[in-house]
Amino acid sequence: MNSIKDYQTFELGDWKTQVEERLKLWKKQGFSRRMWAKDPTLWFSKPQPEIMDRLGWLVLPEIKTPHCGSPSLNLKSWIDSAGWFFQK
Repeated sequence: MNSIKDYQTFELGDWKTQVEERLKLWKKQGFSRRMWAKDPTLWFSKPQPEIMDRLGWLVLPEIKTPHCGSPSLNLKSWIDSAGWFFQK
């Protein structure tokens, strides 16, 4: 049996150094933890309430999963039960 692996790669090219430096900075600043905490000071020195609101999408899986039932729920059935139009 042939064990060929299908790899997809990309190169950052001239941006490699800048991306690596930014990732190091984000790690040092605890960016991921702070983003999940909806910390508006990641972007502004003073708290901006609208940032917390705009980061509301972060909790969508927690909010919507109980309404969707099983993760294997048929998407069309869920859309139909919500009364939305579904076109094949």
